[in-house]
Amino acid sequence: MRTYTEGSLSTSRGYHIPTLSWIQEDDREILLCVRGFGGGAYSTVVEKIALEMKPCKIGTFSFTWPAHGNSDASGDMLTVENCLADMEDAVSHLRSLYPDRNLSCFATSFGGFMTAVYHQKHPEEFEKIILRSPAVRMADIIMHFMNEEQRAAYLAGEKLNFGFGDNPLILGRDYYESLLRYPVFQTQLRQPDKFSIIQGDADEIVPPADVRDYAARNKIPVFWAEGADHQYTNPGGLDAVLTFTKQIMTGA
Repeated sequence: MRTYTEGSLSTSRGYHIPTLSWIQEDDREILLCVRGFGGGAYSTVVEKIALEMKPCKIGTFSFTWPAHGNSDASGDMLTVENCLADMEDAVSHLRSLYPDRNLSCFATSFGGFMTAVYHQKHPEEFEKIILRSPAVRMADIIMHFMNEEQRAAYLAGEKLNFGFGDNPLILGRDYYESLLRYPVFQTQLRQPDKFSIIQGDADEIVPPADVRDYAARNKIPVFWAEGADHQYTNPGGLDAVLTFTKQIMTGA
């Protein structure tokens, strides 16, 4: 049985944004879940967070990046600029439906990178911002997925499949170059008191040392998940994410 409602937002960019909503009319707050690289609007983690937030009267909403999941956008549309516009559309949609409710953000990996980009432009928007394993060096992470031969071909203009499983994600150099245009984690963060970070200390994709350094420079509290990899597949990893998220959102 589905616990969410599917939707779609039209854009001025020639594609639609698939959405999922766990929002009830009596919810007092809304948590926007911003997905990582390669994932659609749905994930087990997002659904578990939504169910964990439900008794707290916090509704949850997520959306799909261009070319990800069941998006009708091509890989050419996956740039930081279009992702930023999609995030702005999602927030505008929520604000139009629920103008009087506090809006917070839970962002994973690449979603953490995009949330930092969004916050730089809209520092007043979110009440609280939770970054889960934020991709502090997203451009380097993209290079990490390639061997030397693939890297040379990609930088020369060849498109590569960055998809996972049966979901193709065909991207060209434009995506990588758009990441380089936004060194948001190298600049001083605006309103760092809104931020918290959840980070696994055994993350093989996002180096924990990078997160530790960024958090220290901006005085952001870090909730460390012991033994957790990037996907939090270790025993107790997902439980740690749920516990920390509830603690940050409710203060309990």
